[in-house]
Amino acid sequence: MKLVLNSLANAIASMDRALRFADKRLIMEDIDDEEKEVIKAGVIQNTE
Repeated sequence: MKLVLNSLANAIASMDRALRFADKRLIMEDIDDEEKEVIKAGVIQNTE
């Protein structure tokens, strides 16, 4: 039986995109703590 890892590869790609976006946004100085928390929650939700 062949092990199919397509779903895992898709999840990793999705997490990578979310983390790259979050990294870009979180380094901005004009972002407040509430927005930081929303971005972090979005990354977590995206990987679930």
